[in-house]
Amino acid sequence: MRAVSGPLLFVVREVWHPPTDVYETDEELVVMLDLAAVSQDDLEIAIEDNVLHVRGRRQEPFPSNKISVYRMEIPYGDFEAHIHLPVRIVRDEVQASYENGILAADLAPARRRGLSGDVRPAHREHRSRRKAHR
Repeated sequence: MRAVSGPLLFVVREVWHPPTDVYETDEELVVMLDLAAVSQDDLEIAIEDNVLHVRGRRQEPFPSNKISVYRMEIPYGDFEAHIHLPVRIVRDEVQASYENGILAADLAPARRRGLSGDVRPAHREHRSRRKAHR
């Protein structure tokens, strides 16, 4: 093992994970992510296998690398969130909005309503109605 002398300087760029809320109302599943100071152009949203994937980047506001940092708690750089949805959703009924740094995705649950509340009899046709938000 070699001994290392002198100052070591290295930068570790980790992907950060935004704070996320997931809740369900009578009509929809809602996923909210706190993405303050992220441009809408820097967001990617996808749904695969009942997992909501959100990726993007928060740009660093600093003019150069030559600054003195006294406190730094806000993460910058690439971020991602992979939210396993607690219920199956209807992919064609996904609505998303981005306002004041909050990304909100309103998702329609695929559950069928019937006597049990979760499964409808196959011979009955039922369409749930959702209000458009935003």
